[in-house]
Amino acid sequence: MSWKKTIPAGGKWSGVISKGKHICFTALEKGANLSVLFYNPKDLTERYNMPDTLKAQHTSHLTTGHVLMSDNGRAIASIVADTLGWHDSISGYTTRELTDQKYGKTTYQELRNDWHRSGHENF
Repeated sequence: MSWKKTIPAGGKWSGVISKGKHICFTALEKGANLSVLFYNPKDLTERYNMPDTLKAQHTSHLTTGHVLMSDNGRAIASIVADTLGWHDSISGYTTRELTDQKYGKTTYQELRNDWHRSGHENF
């Protein structure tokens, strides 16, 4: 099974990626950014843990070869290819205020699914 999904600015997506499968994220324009949150689909109390991931690998920038660790100390995903060279996992996600500044104030009541959500709201 193969998916191809374009996520618009402020959009979100979720799905179950089975062990041994790949997911590829591609920026369509400069300045694009993506926030992700990984869970163990068999135990939703186990999730990606950024501090343990960085601490265990002595880095603050993730790239090819790095493993994403869960809060139970298990590998939850790994980076198998990277055309950028590094990813900053510390700087955070957008807020409602930053999204309004960039795209203008929008509401769900006006635009329904075309509403621009912030990274905080998507989490």
